[in-house]
Amino acid sequence: MQSNSSKISVIICDDHPIFRQGLIRIIEGDESLKLVGECGDGNAALDLIKNQKPQIAILDITMPGKTGLSVAHLVKKEQLPTKIIILTMHKDEEYLNEAIEIGVQGYLLKENAVTDLATCIHKVVSGQYFVSPLLEETLMSYSKKSMAESNYLVDLEKLTHSERKVLKLIAYNKTSSEIAEELSVSLEDLQKCHEKIIEKLDLYGPYKLYEFALQNKNSF
Repeated sequence: MQSNSSKISVIICDDHPIFRQGLIRIIEGDESLKLVGECGDGNAALDLIKNQKPQIAILDITMPGKTGLSVAHLVKKEQLPTKIIILTMHKDEEYLNEAIEIGVQGYLLKENAVTDLATCIHKVVSGQYFVSPLLEETLMSYSKKSMAESNYLVDLEKLTHSERKVLKLIAYNKTSSEIAEELSVSLEDLQKCHEKIIEKLDLYGPYKLYEFALQNKNSF
């Protein structure tokens, strides 16, 4: 059993009590996670983030007070260390694009919460990005537009075999721990590999590594 100090601290903010209780059960049922607060509106969520300083804040996109995206924007503006996961029932491209531009690292459809929440949390904590699989086409559409606007050039020949394998595993939503275990490398070495890929392909910016992996999923 993990000690409390080694667990990932999480707060949950959703204005639907029954759904929120379901999320709480998921968190409390995972020995690697620790719930440190819950609430039902955006103003309370921001207070919890400032007072509890959780590693992860799971925020409903639409709720009383401040929206989840408004809270995320303020967290970034005030340079708070908490990483944000947005929960939504909306599949609209507009919401996802706004989340990406704010720098939100996790974007999870409520219908996928039961199966994907824990994976999403672990990926975000490790510095990766997670978007519900049902939204991958929307993310790729955003990526294509972004690449076109920046005259983005892809050069897979710059990548080593190992780097391509890492990208392939990222594209299949593997966490850093899972990738490191599968490749028999340390998390530190894996992070160095990420940095080399980013440098080689000039992928700086939110979601760029993940977008690239999805965009070229069948090329690795």
